[in-house]
Amino acid sequence: MLDNLIFQDIIEHSPIGYVCHQIIYDKQGQPEDYLFNSVNAAFEKLTGFRKNHLIGSKLNQFLDNINATNDSPWFNLFNRTVLSQEPQEDISFIQPLMKWIKTHVFLIQKKYLISLYIDITAQMKAQQELEDQNRFLNTLISNLPGIVYRCSSDENLTIQYIRGLCQDITGYKPKELINNKELSFINMITPDYREKAILKWKTCINNRHVFQGEYPIITKDGTLKWIWEQGIGIYNNEGQATAIEGFITDVTERKLSEFALSREKEQLWITLQSIGDGVISTDKNGKITLMNHMAEQITSWQQEDCINLDFSIVFNIYDEETHEKGENPITHVLKTKNTIELQNNTYLIAKDGSKRYISYSAAPIKDNKDELHGIIVVFRDITSHRMLESKVRYINYHDHLTKLYNRAYFEQALPQANSRELLPISLLMGDVNGLKLCNDVFGHDAGDQLLCNIADVLRKSVTEKDIVARWGGDEFIILMPNTSLIEAERVRYEIYKKCKTAENVPIELSISIGAAAKTCINDNIFDTLKQAEEIMYANKLVESKKFRDAIIRSLKKTLFNHTNETEEHTERVSKIALAIGNKMRLSERRLDELKMLAVLHDIGKVAIKKTPSADNRQFDLEEYSDMQKHPEIGYRIAQTTPELIQIAEGILSHHEYWDGTGYPQGLKERTIPLIARIISVADRYDSLTNPKKAGMPKMSHEEAIEDIKINAGKRFDPNIVKLFLDVIKQID
Repeated sequence: MLDNLIFQDIIEHSPIGYVCHQIIYDKQGQPEDYLFNSVNAAFEKLTGFRKNHLIGSKLNQFLDNINATNDSPWFNLFNRTVLSQEPQEDISFIQPLMKWIKTHVFLIQKKYLISLYIDITAQMKAQQELEDQNRFLNTLISNLPGIVYRCSSDENLTIQYIRGLCQDITGYKPKELINNKELSFINMITPDYREKAILKWKTCINNRHVFQGEYPIITKDGTLKWIWEQGIGIYNNEGQATAIEGFITDVTERKLSEFALSREKEQLWITLQSIGDGVISTDKNGKITLMNHMAEQITSWQQEDCINLDFSIVFNIYDEETHEKGENPITHVLKTKNTIELQNNTYLIAKDGSKRYISYSAAPIKDNKDELHGIIVVFRDITSHRMLESKVRYINYHDHLTKLYNRAYFEQALPQANSRELLPISLLMGDVNGLKLCNDVFGHDAGDQLLCNIADVLRKSVTEKDIVARWGGDEFIILMPNTSLIEAERVRYEIYKKCKTAENVPIELSISIGAAAKTCINDNIFDTLKQAEEIMYANKLVESKKFRDAIIRSLKKTLFNHTNETEEHTERVSKIALAIGNKMRLSERRLDELKMLAVLHDIGKVAIKKTPSADNRQFDLEEYSDMQKHPEIGYRIAQTTPELIQIAEGILSHHEYWDGTGYPQGLKERTIPLIARIISVADRYDSLTNPKKAGMPKMSHEEAIEDIKINAGKRFDPNIVKLFLDVIKQID
């Protein structure tokens, strides 16, 4: 009884899972399920199920509870044990439990089956990791471009293990080298490098340092190769080196390239001595021993004055960015024994006080024993190159027409300005009004001048901290750091004011501007830009009518100032034309067109060079040809201005003749717009009775009437002439 209790206690506290099953047979005597009779605590921990849930239940129920199936490893293992009457063992990954479990099963009599369970998940994981690591190391070694080795720490460094490209590099097969006390890597090193390599290895082993070195070897077939080796000593518990492990790779190609490069450098150095660079050499104390002619020119010193002078007195250099005194290259080379490669961020103050941007390099002068004898400095005057760089930088970041910054510069500056210290940041986006009209009417030179005038207004309206840029063809943008939206709006109205008061411009300056501000650091500056652009277009839409009215006023003013056309002339022509129009019972709309045409029929003359009539002289052929273009120019002006579109054809046709001999299209009779035919008669009468050009004979009313009668049916519509003759009596 006591033994039984002891056994049960051992089972219960065993770290191995234990289950006693009662075998359930079917009618044919085959095992169909297994009843849990008893389980221990280890099995409970393994499966997560308590005894009271397991005892009395069947294996199938248990498998269902852990979402397993009856073809699981355990069910099949139990069946094999019962059927074979032999103990069985299995190692399986039990998916529902996410564990590797080793199971041992045996029968007690024919009625009971004992199963023991050991969780070997950690062991299996460690084994898998070890296999993965070994596989990785084998793959790595197999693909390394060299040799992995282990050798003993004896006098000959006898090779114990070798993998990799042994035969490719040395010409020897691994079996020829392993445990060969007569032949190792040491024996392959050329005699002139062998002792150095052995000494370096011994030093590294004694100091427990990693060995690295390059040296030539003689391969099995007598070929000279350069190899690079890295290795480390392996030590026992007493700190004694027992072996060396390392890696060797073939660097012959690289070394040959380095040798070739070294020869090229020597040749280049000789070349540098003969070209137009400044050359100064010193002794090892930094005293000048030689100075070539170009060095004299750059430094303004003469060689005879410099011999035995300290190099720093002559070579007075400063950092281009900080303007602090530069480090003496001689001191640097003496300290490091290394060459200073080309430096080009330096300027030199010459003896005469002039400033020269230079690039320079400095190198030690050594003999074949590697002893330093002096330093040589080669330098070049790159002042013109710096000036060119500055000019190119200016061109790259400035608009060639307005001399403002261009879009490329602004797009770089915008993200850089996006900082908390600059808040609030305001943006003004502007679109010039009337550029197309100016180009079409006055030519592209005038359009360019319009842009320059606008740019000048913008430049004068902001502070030095603001950035003004030409954004596109007729668009400008202003970045205003530390500027609120209210301040930006104030600038916007200042720009409008300056545009209105600008003088000596063919048309009134006008620009539609949108303003937006970024006030929070988390706001996207590009969203602010987009907002300013949207406001600009909205303002342009609102201001368009006002601008077009200003354009018409501006064109009238230019017409009266630029030619001999006068307001009195246009009023008289308008009066006659309206009288004819009323006689014809024209509609109010047509009468408005007639009145507008009376004023603006010669609007195209604003784009003609100063007319001869303004100088009181006759046309020459070229001037007459230019003058005949004014109807077409006026037509283009009207086409670009919605308020004038309805009289565009009248402007184009007011010099067409009834008989088809007029210009510019050679129209005849009723193909000529009615309002143009009326203006043609009215303008002719007033020009004869009130000549525009001083010195021209003034016709009497009767003489002018006779001229118009003579041209009825030729130059003028005869019906219009009849109406004119009726109304002119009343006007006069």
